[in-house]
Amino acid sequence: MTEPFLIEQGHNFQYLFALSESDADNIVLCKIGFKVYDIEKMISFCNDSRNEGIFIREKIPHLTGKEITAQRLYEAVLQKREEKLWENI
Repeated sequence: MTEPFLIEQGHNFQYLFALSESDADNIVLCKIGFKVYDIEKMISFCNDSRNEGIFIREKIPHLTGKEITAQRLYEAVLQKREEKLWENI
């Protein structure tokens, strides 16, 4: 795992995956990714459905519960990528 503040500024990151078992870590990582590194395409795991309201309130794209599979993660990222391509046309 990379510590968010050890990443050099000035890099142009396109994707952020917050996939830890800690919802708090995932939320913080997404907030840092958006505010500090201006990353808009991200996906996070919400491991505990009781925390889902926080992800929704903070507008963090997430998968929760039975949705957390490699296939769903791939589909979520691919869907975001295709939406961005359509915006550029």
